[in-house]
Amino acid sequence: MVSCAFKDCRYDALPNTDKCEVHKFRKQCRIPNCFNIVYARHLCVRHGGKKKCKATGCAANAYGGNFCGQHGGSLSKPACKFQGCTKQSHTRGLCVTHGGGRRCQVEGCGHYARGGGHCHKHKTDQQSMVAMLIKDEQPLNSRFEPITEADYHYSGRYDAAFKDDLTHHEFLDLLLQYFPPAMGTTTTTPNGQEPWKMTPASCIPVRSPCSVDALAFNPSAMHV
Repeated sequence: MVSCAFKDCRYDALPNTDKCEVHKFRKQCRIPNCFNIVYARHLCVRHGGKKKCKATGCAANAYGGNFCGQHGGSLSKPACKFQGCTKQSHTRGLCVTHGGGRRCQVEGCGHYARGGGHCHKHKTDQQSMVAMLIKDEQPLNSRFEPITEADYHYSGRYDAAFKDDLTHHEFLDLLLQYFPPAMGTTTTTPNGQEPWKMTPASCIPVRSPCSVDALAFNPSAMHV
């Protein structure tokens, strides 16, 4: 398996490319044999992607203007407390290079955390998983259509008033889950036929099984 082309990346490259899932949209520095990510002007920070301090003899990067932190440049955060370092601090008064960055919380991941304790890839994976869980745990009432007055009493046909995305069997399983049959009863008719497969003529008219009022006034409606 081919590893990602970017420096210090330990992920495997995607098929037919030299970049991993995390870096697939990132550009590589235009300097030959440089495997750093582009910062600006198709160059990485090391090769001129960032503006250099204009103070004579200073090779540090400029911050908030034309100068580095030591020569009058404005820093939104204090400079790294490591001796001789002019980079901005992140945590514990240190820049990322000197140990100020937080690593991703996922075991075995060496990337730095970008938000919520996770790197960009694992943060995206976590958000996708949460979205799937929310979709799976949607409220039951969002899947049912309201019972109309005309459908309140049984009208000679089985009408559970459910949406197309809820099948007959799903609805019946739901009823059995919340309203289990009484002890000694079965879910089939005396002739062995399942109630939801009976023709309307052979059904006993009862209130709609979706109606809470019907269950309150006629408990026997729970058992077809």
